Amino acid sequence: MCRTRTNSKIRHKQCKYICPACHTSPPCNKDQETILCNTCNRDFRGSDCFAEHSKELCKILRRCKSCLNSVWVDKSKPHKCGYSYCRNCDADKPTRHLCFMAKNSSKKLNQNFVFIFYDFECRQDTPVAGNMFLHTPSLCVAEQVCNLCVNINDINYNCTSCGKRQHIFKKNPVGDFLNYVSALKKKVKKGDIVALAHNMKGYDGAFVLRELLKNKNAWNPKIISTGTKLMSINCDGNIKFIDSINYMPMPLSKLPKTFNFPGSKGYFPHFFNTLANQNYIGPMPAAHYYGYDEMPVLTRKEFLKWYDEQVKSDVVFNFQTEIIKYCIDDVSILRKACIEFWSRFTTSNSVDPFRESCTIAGACNAVFRRKFLQKDSIGLIPPNGYRMADKQSTIAIKWLLWLEHTLNIKIQHSGNSREVRLKEGILVDGFCVNTNTVYQFHGCYFHGCEICFPDQTAELSGNKHDAMFVRREKTTATSFRIRSFGYNLVEMKECEFRNFIKANVQAQEFTSNHAIIQNQPLNPRDSFFGGRTNAVKLYHKAEEGEVIRYLDVCSLYPFVNKYGKYPVGHPKIHVGNDVCKFLPLDYVEGIIKCTILPPSNLYHPVLPCRMHGKLMFILCRMCGETMSYNDCRHSDDERKFTGTYVADELREALSQGYKVLDILEIWEYEIAQYSKENRSGGLFTSYVNNFLKLKQECSGWPSWCVDDETKDRYVTEYLEREGIALDKSNISVNPGMRYIAKLCLNSFWGKFAQRENLMQSSIIQDPYDLFKILTDPSVEAHALTAIDDDTIILNWDRPDEGIVSLKTVNVALATYTTANARLELYKYLKQLDRRVLYFDTDSIIFTQKHGEWAPVTRDFLGDMTDEIECYGPGSKIVEFVSGGPKNYAFKVFSTKSNNYEYICKVKGITLNFKNSLVVNFETLKSMVLNDAVATYVQTDRRICRNSTYDVLSRPEKKVFRVNYTKRRRLEDSMDTLPYGYR
Repeated sequence: MCRTRTNSKIRHKQCKYICPACHTSPPCNKDQETILCNTCNRDFRGSDCFAEHSKELCKILRRCKSCLNSVWVDKSKPHKCGYSYCRNCDADKPTRHLCFMAKNSSKKLNQNFVFIFYDFECRQDTPVAGNMFLHTPSLCVAEQVCNLCVNINDINYNCTSCGKRQHIFKKNPVGDFLNYVSALKKKVKKGDIVALAHNMKGYDGAFVLRELLKNKNAWNPKIISTGTKLMSINCDGNIKFIDSINYMPMPLSKLPKTFNFPGSKGYFPHFFNTLANQNYIGPMPAAHYYGYDEMPVLTRKEFLKWYDEQVKSDVVFNFQTEIIKYCIDDVSILRKACIEFWSRFTTSNSVDPFRESCTIAGACNAVFRRKFLQKDSIGLIPPNGYRMADKQSTIAIKWLLWLEHTLNIKIQHSGNSREVRLKEGILVDGFCVNTNTVYQFHGCYFHGCEICFPDQTAELSGNKHDAMFVRREKTTATSFRIRSFGYNLVEMKECEFRNFIKANVQAQEFTSNHAIIQNQPLNPRDSFFGGRTNAVKLYHKAEEGEVIRYLDVCSLYPFVNKYGKYPVGHPKIHVGNDVCKFLPLDYVEGIIKCTILPPSNLYHPVLPCRMHGKLMFILCRMCGETMSYNDCRHSDDERKFTGTYVADELREALSQGYKVLDILEIWEYEIAQYSKENRSGGLFTSYVNNFLKLKQECSGWPSWCVDDETKDRYVTEYLEREGIALDKSNISVNPGMRYIAKLCLNSFWGKFAQRENLMQSSIIQDPYDLFKILTDPSVEAHALTAIDDDTIILNWDRPDEGIVSLKTVNVALATYTTANARLELYKYLKQLDRRVLYFDTDSIIFTQKHGEWAPVTRDFLGDMTDEIECYGPGSKIVEFVSGGPKNYAFKVFSTKSNNYEYICKVKGITLNFKNSLVVNFETLKSMVLNDAVATYVQTDRRICRNSTYDVLSRPEKKVFRVNYTKRRRLEDSMDTLPYGYR
């Protein structure tokens, strides 16, 4: 109930809550004597409730006498017991069925469309609290193309459908831009409008959203965001704003070269863009207004050359002319690159990336499901696994364990055996044979608790056939049926048991520490680890006769996608060591949860684990938890740890001395893998081959292919190695198509690992809308942000019990991808052993003396390639230093420049000219060798967004220090050992 005091039902006519029985407001008193309707088979709360339902509801809502579900009468689709509509399968399916990933049929897109390309230039001279400055748009340039003129490049073209191409907005840049979008929508009826900006999510989109919210009713914007980064803004009338950088992840300045068209991004003094300078005409602004010290070193050098030429030529700087020219050039580059990308991607893949997705990963997944997915090959894993499949089940088993303990009885339940089904066919939570007693635990979400979910009639997750009252009525009817069969029945509500266990320390400790609860079901995400990255030796200078090599696996993830093993369908679930021990680990395929004992003296451990917020490779659990810098003295019981791994990775561990002490659960899969001999098989082989062929052909002929004979040999060798027949007539340099093919190869598999309960955001201006979402049982609200006096943004997600599988997700596939990639890297680590200095997912830096083994370098998929070749033949690294993962530098002698060059990489710090003076090879070397103190990099104006989508510049100070914690550093040495080594 709404809990508002009243003494008159009439005064509550607008009550937001509705009676779950008769569906009128306010709710009827549930303490009234229940009346059963013989027509619809539903129960009602007194005579008034019964009379109300008789008017209309009785004809359209009935409870099935067989399955006890309350169902809406639909003459076109009669009710079928045990079946319900599945959104993933888009069909009525058995309630407990398992879904498969479905093919993505071609969407019937609107024939008419308009693509708008835009950019804002902003002043940042308005100070705000916290030594920050607000960005205020002072100019917007937009260019558009439509389905009729998309292939016409002329900037002055005046289309008969969408009008003139270029638009400049100065007075009210954002408002006028949106008025233009609105007018364009009216002009191009029944069409899609897609507006793209480069870095929309981090910059331009914030201005658009704030302006949209000034007239929300006219636009009705809906956002998809990650924090304050706007992935897309969707408005009524098929209008959406997306980010081109989500498809082409590179700076705007690199797009002309990538897509092979003339043009370059110029320079502009952004810090000179102030209110006072809007009409400036005079000498060139000082160089610091261009932010030249925060440019990359080479870009800064080019800029200073250009700037000196402008000054020497006495160029007169007209602010308005220059800012408009600069913005037009940016938008022109964006338009040409986007059209080139869209045209080639759509033509070759039959997927419109801009209208069918908002990221390149989504577009690639659509291509795979539309063109390459085989029927019933990829299972959709239930959101909470295949057993104990929901949050309620774990708490239910705690209750049953507590009853067993306190009543000294034996209850059969899913925690100690298979699911319990009575001989009458009813599935129950627990059953005691000796007392003929059924135990039912009513999870509040699944059984429609009126206390926890007073809004009983709201549709759950948009399913009109599912509501809390439907679940509660079925629960009540099932309980009645169990009793009618002669069973004793004991029931417990989730909320009541949670309150009990919260107040009872003994019950809390007993249930939480029980072995059945400790051994939680296998979660496939626990086996999903990222790439392996670490420094093994923190400093090394090449000795006489020694070189430092830097090799990289050519296209590691596409190689794994093509040649690696992958699980197909749904797994067989094996639970407990008594069952799993009969499955030979030498042959079983799938994902295994087990307790393992590592060896004590392995320099490169095999199995990963998560500790201290990092991916660690340890030999002792206690040493890893305490980050002990001493030789391990712990017992086997202290050294062992439990983890979830792909079978192949576990087999490699066993070959390196690991022992499996206990197997808790196995998901046994059938496996698909490409056969080189038969040139067939593999789950993703056809997808990879398609884009690999395109990439190879668009790379042109190798330099050694100088005549027909060598060209024929190249095509033959490629066919023998990759099983791909290159078309000689298509082999020519095409950087745009090569880039697209490379993107599709590298942006493919990650979508399978997407979290299924991402945070969502709703824009709210009506109090009723806020009330509705806050009382929606299928929503968990997390944060409210006030944008202005009239608007808030509510962040929310689904409760654990309400998560549904996504059509595009199977984390087991992502798990196999990263596990196979780690095994590919480990193949080199174990052979190079202590010669390894550093490694990172697909690359390895190591030492080599004359006669020592080294990986062969070639250019095929999965081969090792030499990262130093770009400095000229015979170039070599002579000195290497690292402060930890993603933090290294080296000194290389380049035969191309006949000089030493220094390369430095530090995650989280942009190594522009200014920062490179502080963070470089020498400073990192000093920190590692001399334990030098930390240093700082200062950025005067770092662009950021606050929670209300204001774009700001703020000062930022980052600390740069050596903080090596993923292995233990040996005393008086640059070498390291894994935690637990002895």
